[in-house]
Amino acid sequence: MLPRYPKVLAVLGAGAPQIATKPTHALRENAVLAGSRGEPSGRQIEEGEEVTVVKIAGDLAEIAQDGKILGYVDKSKLLKLKPH
Repeated sequence: MLPRYPKVLAVLGAGAPQIATKPTHALRENAVLAGSRGEPSGRQIEEGEEVTVVKIAGDLAEIAQDGKILGYVDKSKLLKLKPH
């Protein structure tokens, strides 16, 4: 193995968990995203936007779009999408 191989993999994100890109939920109403500690991030996500729920922690859902983590929202603001 080349000495720099682990560094190359780290830059490429190899070994990082894959996040689904297919939406699982939509927002029932506008919501301000929170960070991992529950603090508001100031970023707003609009009603009707489709997101992927990554995990649920208490009353908060960690959400993503296009495979990228956005933050946390109150899970009561999410509406589960019906599979096609």
